[in-house]
Amino acid sequence: YLQYIEPCEVPFSAAVYLVKGEQNTYVYDVGRDPMNLEILSEIKNKVVVLSHFHGDHSDNIPNVEYKQLYVGDTCAEMLGRGHVVRDVLNLSDGVEICIRHCPSVHTGGSLIMTVNREYCMLGDVYHHRATFDSETAWQMLAVLKRVKCKYFLVSHGEPLCIPKEILIRQLEEEYS
Repeated sequence: YLQYIEPCEVPFSAAVYLVKGEQNTYVYDVGRDPMNLEILSEIKNKVVVLSHFHGDHSDNIPNVEYKQLYVGDTCAEMLGRGHVVRDVLNLSDGVEICIRHCPSVHTGGSLIMTVNREYCMLGDVYHHRATFDSETAWQMLAVLKRVKCKYFLVSHGEPLCIPKEILIRQLEEEYS
């Protein structure tokens, strides 16, 4: 039920995750790579979730047809469209989807998406920066600890799939 389109370096683009439900395919981020558009155009009944507004995650959105678009506050302001998720949104479609707002040290706010309590797509929610707001870091970490999943899926770097307990431990050490 879960697939991904590998991120590319030129043009710099994030991983795009696809979750197949009974009625819809849930697309987490649409990337920047034009090749993503070819793949996404073949998928019917798309529900798109944008993690945040940075171009490597969202530049393709003007060219993607979708049934529904879920975004955070900042993303909605920049796009001028989309259903804003401010807290938690649960969807059931043969797969259990949970879309939630998460504070982020990378960008104002992000949406993360959990599937079947197994995988949680993070986008760039914790993407490293030389400087970050400590309070935001701990708020973000508190949300990530509460997420019911086994693995976190990130948008850049290797590995893309990280066991939850390992990433939580790494972030706790980094923010201490």
